[in-house]
Amino acid sequence: MKTLAIPLIFIFCLFSAQAYAAAPSNADLLKEIESLKGRVAELEARLTQKEAPSKKEEAKPQKETEASKPSLKHIPGQGYAIEPGGIVIKPSGTLVVQATPDPNRTDTATAGGSYVFYIDFLKQIGENGNAFFRLEPGDGNTIEDDLTVFSNVNHNAHDAGSEVSLRKFWYTQYLLDKQLRITCGKLDAAHRIDQNVYANNDDTKFLADIFNNSPAIEWPADYSLSLNTIIAPEKMKFLEFALNYFDGDAEWSNIFDHAVYAAQVNIMPGFFSDSVGPTGNYRFYAWLNSRNHAMLVDVGQPANTDKKHNYGFGLSLDQPLNDIYGIFGRIGWQRPDLIPAEGGATLEWSWSAGGQMMGTYWGRKDDFLGLGIGQIFPSEDYEDAGNPGSTEGHAELYYSIKTNDYLTICPDLQLIWNPNGVGSSSEGNDGTIFVYGARAHLAF
Repeated sequence: MKTLAIPLIFIFCLFSAQAYAAAPSNADLLKEIESLKGRVAELEARLTQKEAPSKKEEAKPQKETEASKPSLKHIPGQGYAIEPGGIVIKPSGTLVVQATPDPNRTDTATAGGSYVFYIDFLKQIGENGNAFFRLEPGDGNTIEDDLTVFSNVNHNAHDAGSEVSLRKFWYTQYLLDKQLRITCGKLDAAHRIDQNVYANNDDTKFLADIFNNSPAIEWPADYSLSLNTIIAPEKMKFLEFALNYFDGDAEWSNIFDHAVYAAQVNIMPGFFSDSVGPTGNYRFYAWLNSRNHAMLVDVGQPANTDKKHNYGFGLSLDQPLNDIYGIFGRIGWQRPDLIPAEGGATLEWSWSAGGQMMGTYWGRKDDFLGLGIGQIFPSEDYEDAGNPGSTEGHAELYYSIKTNDYLTICPDLQLIWNPNGVGSSSEGNDGTIFVYGARAHLAF
């Protein structure tokens, strides 16, 4: 170590001596500093030029990240979701075949079919809005034209001659932390009042009209311009209020001269909530149809030219008992002394009840069995006007079989007694009508 230190000390002393001997003046030092500044500036400029992208490079679009690439997600039976964008497309369809050996004692067996296909589009608008529209071709009404009844047997029929129509469209806006929901567009009134979990879906549950909605409601003529408002207070989760307006004649003109107004309160008491998720629904409603109605008159009396409004009220309830059983019930009343605006019988009262049972006990947990029974009462004024006045009765039994994630098959049996209010041969073609058939529902 000492041997290496001696040469180093010698070299340092030598250079120090030379530097001292050749020390520059102050002017020379300033000149050298200025030269160094120039070289530093030149190097900085070159470095900046290398780091800056060219215009061509700036014009090139950035590659999409995996998160921003459009993707199509499919959930069997629930449709296709396009992300990003919040768009859901759901195609589905229902085919119904029905037959009867003796419609209204005509001694002529008849059979027929119907189909309907849905293409639904749902788009989420921001955090508090949804837009929806449905394209719906359909054709046929099975055997409905061959039956003379108060309430027919195929609520699913959409006999549009296979033409594609814009059947529904609406926009929903949520306000006040989703305590207020406003929906406006072309709506189906039967899905805005008198709803029912077990008896309001003709694609998968009951087919008969009486087990989908009350016959004692004078509905709008068709899906029409509508406004539906739902109030669901956060501090009263067991209550929901609904106010509705519908264009009564579905002609989109003079919309307030031919309106149907309806109000409904839904009480969700939470019965049996320890054993099942759903709480049950008890819907009380009242409605007013402001279209002009002619008065019924007794046989032999002159026509009454007074024009009146129709009104009524009702109850629709559904209650799960546990994860296997559920029950439902309906009752409805309407004014008894008017002729319906679209014609037909004046049906004062109607009731229906029934239940649903899941197939858990026999190892088919996704299957379900449904049974319903009900009656329709024409008004005394209708009978006094010369019409049959017996009570029409209905029963329906179906079994829904889930074959896979897309297809369900459903055999269906219906019984109608005192059809069209005819209870004896003196009143017309009496006798019980037996209807048998099947339904297939396909959801992609």
